[in-house]
Amino acid sequence: MSNWFSSYATTNTGAQLADIIDQPEYLFEFRRLSEDGKPAVQAVARDVAPIINALPSKRERDAASQFVGWYVGQVMRDTGYEVAKERGRVTDAPYKTGAVWRQIASEPILVTEAPSVSGPGRLELRVVSDNGELVADWEVTTTATSRITGHPRRVHTIKSNRKPIKQAVEEALAYAKRFGFPAVWVNDPGRCFPKRDWPVR
Repeated sequence: MSNWFSSYATTNTGAQLADIIDQPEYLFEFRRLSEDGKPAVQAVARDVAPIINALPSKRERDAASQFVGWYVGQVMRDTGYEVAKERGRVTDAPYKTGAVWRQIASEPILVTEAPSVSGPGRLELRVVSDNGELVADWEVTTTATSRITGHPRRVHTIKSNRKPIKQAVEEALAYAKRFGFPAVWVNDPGRCFPKRDWPVR
């Protein structure tokens, strides 16, 4: 982490900007814009503009804009993205350009230990036996605390419907691959879905 940027995050302006960028719903916007080949910083432009534009000097506004780009970059790297293009055009924003990101290709895996709720969050597959049939649902929990500022974020969850185990596993792995989750936690307290039955990847 750059010393200047990490120090800036502790300033009043840096903390305000970071708290906006840390909102979990923006992660989905960052990903959507990246899929469309657009700069991720476009997603937060409207909300950071009042803070940046209120700064008294061009130097301060430029510093704040650079921080926004750096901080969004930290979020993208943490969730499995790399820079595809250094400068893409941003509109209606206090900054004119931003990096365009692409997801690093990877195959998510199934794990038995619960990962921490960090980076993109945690994807959990809950397995149960329902009248002798093995079924599961999956749930995504977003990060609860910013890794950089230490400030709490709002926790969001996304839940699927319960369905047959094979379908639930396929859906959870596809979701993980699309949104940058390296692993899916198989939460199976009844031990009804042993590793030998897991799909080969």
